[in-house]
Amino acid sequence: MTVPRRRGRMIRRVVAVVFISALSSGCAHMANPAGTEHSVIADDLTVAMADVAIQSCQVDTKPSGNVWTEATVVITNSTDRAQSYLVTIAVDNTEGTRVGEVIVSTHAIPAGEPQTLSAMGFATPNPGQVHCSVEFANRTPS
Repeated sequence: MTVPRRRGRMIRRVVAVVFISALSSGCAHMANPAGTEHSVIADDLTVAMADVAIQSCQVDTKPSGNVWTEATVVITNSTDRAQSYLVTIAVDNTEGTRVGEVIVSTHAIPAGEPQTLSAMGFATPNPGQVHCSVEFANRTPS
């Protein structure tokens, strides 16, 4: 039985998306010699989060009426080789409700070096006072 060309391409795309999603969501596990599972990705993410410090974070309503979150972070590469980072900053109001996010990415921070980055993201209108925290950080060798 042959699969029509169009359906075959769609199946390959779906398989690729599922595979990439599984890798990026931290589903990969590795068994150690004792047979217990150890989540390598979860450990790497925790360590990468320690490399990120939030310098400033705020919500600003622009004259256009758009509401933006703005954050400045310092990422210090704590490894012995260049790393690229992808960081999500969570912006929550005082009640703990998510009102926005800021995504920061950078390429090839040299070993042991800090880099200061600023980024913006959308926020819900009238969020009041906000608290920002590092929600996610991933680093990969450059």
